[in-house]
Amino acid sequence: MKVNPDYLLKLKRILIPYAVVAWGTALILVFVRWWLFLDKHPILEVSEDSWHFWIPAIFPWGPILLWLKPRFDSLEYKSGKDKGSWQMQAISWVSMMAMLMISQMLLSYSTGKMPEIKNVKEIPKHERVRYYRISEFAVHQFIGGVHYTLEKGGRYN
Repeated sequence: MKVNPDYLLKLKRILIPYAVVAWGTALILVFVRWWLFLDKHPILEVSEDSWHFWIPAIFPWGPILLWLKPRFDSLEYKSGKDKGSWQMQAISWVSMMAMLMISQMLLSYSTGKMPEIKNVKEIPKHERVRYYRISEFAVHQFIGGVHYTLEKGGRYN
């Protein structure tokens, strides 16, 4: 099997910087989240949904545009210069986003403590954690209830 030497050169020029940028981005985001948001005294509060989807979807664009786009632009594509560069950026974004989503979910679940408490009133007495296991839970009948509503709607009510 004969491999084109230009292909190996292109692979070295793109694959090594991509691996460095992807792993560096994942490690930096994990460290920043652990330091600012998950330490014993978190500085900032951000919802779990943001960490699991939105931040991994937005964060990779900075490193991709800063370090990888110039390398993608220097390559020659069959379909034209701009189309191939955009496709390479999209492929790298999808792969980095998947990597960041998995790492953020793993970080959330591995750092979460789950102390067992007797009831909900004991939460302020314990240290602040993300998850609690409640051994006794009862809904008071004078608080809870069911309410049915029915509204007509649509074209002919």
